[in-house]
Amino acid sequence: MRVACKRSAGGVSCEAAVGFPAAENALFPESSRMAGFGHEAAEAEVVDPATAARNARYGLVLFALYFSFYAVFVVLNAFQPTAMSVTLMGVNLAIIYGMGLIIAALVLALIYCWLCRGRVEPVSAGHEPASGVGQ
Repeated sequence: MRVACKRSAGGVSCEAAVGFPAAENALFPESSRMAGFGHEAAEAEVVDPATAARNARYGLVLFALYFSFYAVFVVLNAFQPTAMSVTLMGVNLAIIYGMGLIIAALVLALIYCWLCRGRVEPVSAGHEPASGVGQ
Protein backbone atom coordinates (compact mmCIF):
# COMPACT_ATOMS: atom_id res chain seq x y z
CA MET A 1 0.00 0.00 0.00
CA ARG A 2 1.20 3.50 -0.76
CA VAL A 3 0.06 6.74 0.81
CA ALA A 4 0.28 9.84 -1.37
CA CYS A 5 0.00 13.29 0.21
CA LYS A 6 -0.48 16.52 -1.72
CA ARG A 7 -0.13 20.04 -0.45
CA SER A 8 -2.66 22.51 -1.73
CA ALA A 9 -4.03 25.92 -0.74
CA GLY A 10 -6.65 24.23 1.42
CA GLY A 11 -4.11 22.18 3.39
CA VAL A 12 -2.68 18.69 2.98
CA SER A 13 -4.73 15.84 1.56
CA CYS A 14 -3.60 12.23 1.68
CA GLU A 15 -4.97 9.21 -0.11
CA ALA A 16 -4.01 5.56 -0.03
CA ALA A 17 -3.25 3.73 -3.26
CA VAL A 18 -2.38 0.14 -3.94
CA GLY A 19 0.40 -0.48 -6.45
CA PHE A 20 2.20 2.13 -8.47
CA PRO A 21 0.60 5.35 -9.67
CA ALA A 22 0.14 5.82 -13.41
CA ALA A 23 3.11 8.20 -13.68
CA GLU A 24 5.47 5.62 -12.19
CA ASN A 25 4.05 2.88 -14.44
CA ALA A 26 5.23 4.90 -17.42
CA LEU A 27 8.75 5.08 -15.97
CA PHE A 28 8.85 1.50 -14.72
CA PRO A 29 6.85 -0.81 -16.98
CA GLU A 30 5.64 -4.13 -15.59
CA SER A 31 8.39 -6.09 -17.39
CA SER A 32 11.23 -4.16 -15.75
CA ARG A 33 10.13 -4.50 -12.15
CA MET A 34 12.11 -6.61 -9.75
CA ALA A 35 10.69 -9.98 -8.82
CA GLY A 36 8.57 -9.96 -5.74
CA PHE A 37 8.84 -11.99 -2.59
CA GLY A 38 5.37 -13.46 -2.92
CA HIS A 39 4.48 -16.81 -1.48
CA GLU A 40 2.78 -18.13 -4.59
CA ALA A 41 4.05 -21.33 -6.15
CA ALA A 42 6.83 -21.04 -8.72
CA GLU A 43 6.14 -22.08 -12.28
CA ALA A 44 7.08 -25.67 -13.01
CA GLU A 45 10.34 -26.00 -14.93
CA VAL A 46 10.00 -27.85 -18.20
CA VAL A 47 12.65 -30.58 -18.35
CA ASP A 48 13.31 -32.47 -21.55
CA PRO A 49 14.45 -35.99 -20.58
CA ALA A 50 16.68 -36.39 -23.65
CA THR A 51 18.44 -33.06 -23.02
CA ALA A 52 18.85 -33.82 -19.31
CA ALA A 53 20.35 -37.25 -20.09
CA ARG A 54 22.77 -35.77 -22.64
CA ASN A 55 23.87 -33.05 -20.20
CA ALA A 56 24.38 -35.66 -17.46
CA ARG A 57 26.61 -37.71 -19.78
CA TYR A 58 28.68 -34.63 -20.61
CA GLY A 59 29.00 -33.84 -16.93
CA LEU A 60 30.13 -37.36 -16.04
CA VAL A 61 32.75 -37.42 -18.82
CA LEU A 62 34.15 -34.03 -17.79
CA PHE A 63 34.09 -35.08 -14.13
CA ALA A 64 36.06 -38.25 -14.96
CA LEU A 65 38.59 -36.16 -16.87
CA TYR A 66 39.09 -33.73 -13.99
CA PHE A 67 39.13 -36.55 -11.45
CA SER A 68 41.99 -38.19 -13.34
CA PHE A 69 43.98 -34.91 -13.31
CA TYR A 70 43.37 -34.56 -9.58
CA ALA A 71 44.14 -38.23 -8.82
CA VAL A 72 47.54 -37.90 -10.51
CA PHE A 73 48.21 -34.80 -8.37
CA VAL A 74 47.30 -36.64 -5.15
CA VAL A 75 49.29 -39.77 -6.06
CA LEU A 76 52.36 -37.70 -6.93
CA ASN A 77 52.13 -35.84 -3.64
CA ALA A 78 51.59 -39.02 -1.63
CA PHE A 79 54.16 -41.33 -3.22
CA GLN A 80 56.66 -39.03 -4.96
CA PRO A 81 56.85 -35.85 -2.89
CA THR A 82 60.35 -35.14 -4.20
CA ALA A 83 58.97 -34.92 -7.74
CA MET A 84 56.70 -32.06 -6.65
CA SER A 85 59.67 -30.13 -5.22
CA VAL A 86 61.24 -29.73 -8.67
CA THR A 87 61.58 -26.03 -9.47
CA LEU A 88 60.39 -24.72 -12.83
CA MET A 89 60.58 -20.99 -13.65
CA GLY A 90 61.31 -20.23 -9.98
CA VAL A 91 58.19 -22.05 -8.69
CA ASN A 92 57.94 -25.64 -7.53
CA LEU A 93 55.91 -28.16 -9.51
CA ALA A 94 53.25 -28.51 -6.78
CA ILE A 95 52.26 -24.85 -7.15
CA ILE A 96 52.23 -25.03 -10.95
CA TYR A 97 50.18 -28.24 -10.93
CA GLY A 98 47.76 -26.82 -8.34
CA MET A 99 47.20 -23.66 -10.39
CA GLY A 100 46.78 -25.88 -13.45
CA LEU A 101 44.03 -27.79 -11.62
CA ILE A 102 42.19 -24.55 -10.86
CA ILE A 103 42.49 -23.35 -14.45
CA ALA A 104 41.44 -26.79 -15.74
CA ALA A 105 38.30 -26.67 -13.56
CA LEU A 106 37.34 -23.29 -15.01
CA VAL A 107 38.03 -24.42 -18.58
CA LEU A 108 36.02 -27.63 -18.10
CA ALA A 109 33.12 -25.59 -16.67
CA LEU A 110 33.16 -23.37 -19.76
CA ILE A 111 33.28 -26.45 -22.01
CA TYR A 112 30.32 -27.95 -20.14
CA CYS A 113 28.31 -24.73 -20.57
CA TRP A 114 29.14 -24.68 -24.27
CA LEU A 115 28.18 -28.33 -24.75
CA CYS A 116 24.88 -28.01 -22.87
CA ARG A 117 23.67 -24.83 -24.54
CA GLY A 118 21.10 -26.44 -26.88
CA ARG A 119 18.23 -28.85 -26.70
CA VAL A 120 18.19 -32.32 -28.19
CA GLU A 121 16.00 -32.29 -31.28
CA PRO A 122 13.60 -35.26 -31.35
CA VAL A 123 13.93 -37.65 -34.28
CA SER A 124 10.59 -37.91 -36.07
CA ALA A 125 9.19 -41.38 -36.76
CA GLY A 126 10.45 -42.99 -39.95
CA HIS A 127 13.25 -40.49 -40.52
CA GLU A 128 16.83 -41.30 -39.63
CA PRO A 129 19.16 -38.43 -38.80
CA ALA A 130 21.57 -37.53 -41.59
CA SER A 131 24.89 -39.14 -40.77
CA GLY A 132 26.74 -38.12 -43.90
CA VAL A 133 27.66 -41.75 -44.70
CA GLY A 134 26.67 -43.05 -48.12
CA GLN A 135 25.28 -39.77 -49.37
